[in-house]
Amino acid sequence: MAESITVMPNPFSDELTVNIGKISSKNYTLLLTDVLGKVIVQRSDNNPTQQFNLAELSSGVYYLTIVDENNNRFTKKMIKN
Repeated sequence: MAESITVMPNPFSDELTVNIGKISSKNYTLLLTDVLGKVIVQRSDNNPTQQFNLAELSSGVYYLTIVDENNNRFTKKMIKN
């Protein structure tokens, strides 16, 4: 799953784009959490490209996790400027 996922830019300022690409799962959940595990954004969708406006977030480290319908997980560390 990881080879088909792109997340940009990283580090990010206001907007973040996630492209799931061609994964076998049609439904997935995106979770953005802070370093303490608090869920900041949760979105379930089947659109392969998602954009997030995250201007209101404080600078720091966040984790983007993508979970497909088979419970496969991909996690990427994100840095907000």
